Formats: sequence, structure tokens, C-alpha cells
Amino acid sequence: MVADAGQEVGWTGRRWLVDGKDLQSKLPAALPFYPNAWRFQVPPNHVVIGPETTSATAEPSSPLVIVSKEQIVGRAWARYYPSWERCLL
Repeated sequence: MVADAGQEVGWTGRRWLVDGKDLQSKLPAALPFYPNAWRFQVPPNHVVIGPETTSATAEPSSPLVIVSKEQIVGRAWARYYPSWERCLL
């Protein structure tokens, strides 16, 4: 999960920000088909999640996805990436 309901997500043309702070996760470093600057607030009862990657290429399939909380099933129980921060949650 990248951002929760009510948080502001922004793209500066070079990096992602959440509530004005640099986002320290593996997100695309460039968006050639998006504007140079982009900002939005996460709607109520929604979250923003990071990209899915394919195991063959490890390339993100999309930059960010907004998902309704009703569509989320289960709970994360471990951190896998980055490898030096692997741990149980």
C-alpha cells in the first residue's frame, strides 16, 4: 500500500510524494505518458497500491492503482522488498 484515504499523492516529474514526503518504495522512476506534475487526494474508503511486476521481466505493469477497501482480502504478514528490510509484520 502506498497511500490511504485522505492522503495526497503527487508526481513531480522525477519522484512520487505522499503528503509531501518522498516515497521510499519501488515505483516507476519516469512516466513518459503522464504529465510532468500530477497531484490527487485518495478518495474516502480507498487506498493506492504500487505496481505489480511480472517475474520474468520485473517491470511494473502500471504506475499506481486506486482500489476500494472492500476489494482487499486478507492482510500483509511479511515484508519481502527491499531484501535488507525483510521481516514479519
